[in-house]
Amino acid sequence: MSPTLESAAGDQAAVAANSTSPPSSPLTAAEVSSILFQLASDTDRSDHVRCRKSAAMIRTLATKSDRNRRRLAKSGAACVLAAAFRTFAADCSASLDILSEILSALVLVYPIDDEEIFCEIGTPESLDVIVSILKSGDESGKLSAVLVLKQIVSFDGDLARAAARIDGLFETLLKLITDPISTTRGKKAAQLVAFHLASSSEEWMAARFVRMGVVSLVLESLVDSESEKRVGEAALSALDRLCGCELGREKAYGNALTVPVLVKKIFGFQTWQLTWLYLLCGSCVRIGKGRKKKVDVWWKLSKLGFL
Repeated sequence: MSPTLESAAGDQAAVAANSTSPPSSPLTAAEVSSILFQLASDTDRSDHVRCRKSAAMIRTLATKSDRNRRRLAKSGAACVLAAAFRTFAADCSASLDILSEILSALVLVYPIDDEEIFCEIGTPESLDVIVSILKSGDESGKLSAVLVLKQIVSFDGDLARAAARIDGLFETLLKLITDPISTTRGKKAAQLVAFHLASSSEEWMAARFVRMGVVSLVLESLVDSESEKRVGEAALSALDRLCGCELGREKAYGNALTVPVLVKKIFGFQTWQLTWLYLLCGSCVRIGKGRKKKVDVWWKLSKLGFL
């Protein structure tokens, strides 16, 4: 299984794990066809109430068993849900609750390599709604939103750049990453989204991210990502892009973690070979903050196994 497919499967399992629905007999092909036909009809009629019920039914059935989830996915449930999401995202009268319900069902059944789905949920209106759910939805809605965003920005660089321009998205991601009450999977997904946005950003946007403190966030994520290969790779890619602007290079140069972390990640040097790097980094610390900074750097380097 490829890393992307494995990630999507993990996302779906995480969302499904939140369900406490009792087991039931597996869905038949005829039942799935009927449910999806009903959802498509509800969407065509712009029937908010019935569409929400249909989406909730799909979510409930998908969380009851992997067999149900696979049958729904193979039957094209994601395409029908994505079309419904796009339709109601463009409907000013549709509530965020309806759209959140559709998104929660979608994240359980979508294949991550279907261009048609991303064309539906990657429209400006759809992206705006996904970000709104990420900002003000309930915990389940926020998790679904960040998981969908992770797949969107990984799928296409143009979609990533479009998402990066949405007001407040990056700030919301940073809050999810730094909030101690965020779930582990939600925090990891937020990191991947943020780093993908940074790595695909234009220079003016990269400079904006640098001013928001993303260079330090990336370096700290590299310290903490020893067991998370995908997060580490995304963080390195983001750091490379951020250092493409002058302000980013200045911030990276002034951070005592930059050289040791990069050497550790890229060359895999041993502890005794990196001792001089720590001393070099320590000598770059400003007078007055040196003592505290050296303690912080010492702790972080020890966590990486440098010292």
